[in-house]
Amino acid sequence: MRQESAELARQELQGMMLRAASVINQAMDHPDPVISLRAARYAISFGTSFAQLQQISSELDELRDSLDSKHQDDDEN
Repeated sequence: MRQESAELARQELQGMMLRAASVINQAMDHPDPVISLRAARYAISFGTSFAQLQQISSELDELRDSLDSKHQDDDEN
């Protein structure tokens, strides 16, 4: 039950992130340069954080694969 709740929360957050990205995108076109600059900064910050999280996730997947492979090799011996 806990995993189902966590998955539902994750999906909800992903949906909110898409909406937030759309709002930031619109704000970057705002005629007030203070607002558009702030939106651009948020976009850069979020984009950088997302790229870092993707890299970490990829590295974790590689580590898991390596550990799984090692465990399989140990089981065969």
